Amino acid sequence: MKVKKFGLLLLLLALMLATVPFVKAEDYNVGTIRIWPLHNIITSSPATFEINCTAGTTYDPHIFLAMTNSCYIGLTGPVTVDWTGDDAPDLTITDWHLETEHTDSIRVPPGTAEGIGYTVESLMDRLGTREPIWWAFEPFLGEGATLTQTPQTFRITLPSTDPRWMLVYALGKMDQKDELFNNRVPPIYVPTGMYVPPEIFSVPELGTIFLAVASFSALALYVFKCRKFD
Repeated sequence: MKVKKFGLLLLLLALMLATVPFVKAEDYNVGTIRIWPLHNIITSSPATFEINCTAGTTYDPHIFLAMTNSCYIGLTGPVTVDWTGDDAPDLTITDWHLETEHTDSIRVPPGTAEGIGYTVESLMDRLGTREPIWWAFEPFLGEGATLTQTPQTFRITLPSTDPRWMLVYALGKMDQKDELFNNRVPPIYVPTGMYVPPEIFSVPELGTIFLAVASFSALALYVFKCRKFD
């Protein structure tokens, strides 16, 4: 009888913890490149980021940027990227491409391996817009650069009168012999048609965590008392 009661309580504890919402694991397993901070979206300029790989080495790193139409219209100069830390631009981006349809049938940038890259739909959803978006794809971090688990810092300057919003992603190749890009920054999950502000993530809220921990502690104490006095 004691064993059945104890097992039932453990089952209740497991079900309770299962109700705490966590980031969908599959959305972070489609690539090993990471850009920090994780929301990797520019809302003001300049902005500093760190990039690395969670495992192994990635070759031929390319930066992938996507911005809203209002951000593009507000450009007063080229977008620049500095990774040597001298505040002088190491990359000047002027070649932008336009996408007008909210669709999951188009993946950008072109020339990537099947399943790698980003759908126009996901980019628009992440940017919270149905208006046209603009994207650019350029090699960065220098010739022969690689991404490892050691973070590298880079800084982006976005000279726009309306710098909301621009996404910062990256792609690379898992092997020097690869012809197509097959590694990327995995996109943050955003349900279709729902805009998630950059400072909000699909992680447990503190109140939910505390409630779960408190409930777990209370039930654990009850189990202890039952086992002690039964």
